[in-house]
Amino acid sequence: MTSDEVKHISLSILLDDIPEDLSETLVKSLKPEMESEMRGVRASISLDKGGVKIEIRAPNHSAFRAALNSVLRLSSTVLNLIDELRRRNLA
Repeated sequence: MTSDEVKHISLSILLDDIPEDLSETLVKSLKPEMESEMRGVRASISLDKGGVKIEIRAPNHSAFRAALNSVLRLSSTVLNLIDELRRRNLA
């Protein structure tokens, strides 16, 4: 294998600074989006060790970057929405 060839790229992230109730909501919100495999990208989200574990595996750099950006953007959106609902006493 040359330096230009990559079999796959993978990443495992543990978000452990999120309150338990938010962790559960985040996992429930993102799980449906992360269960399907597209273009060889696999992603998963689960509760793990008091936090949220996110795993991404992709066949190349471009697919990995796109998947990571999507997961981070969706996570941020869910957490911001929960924060806003709590501020307005709606959650």
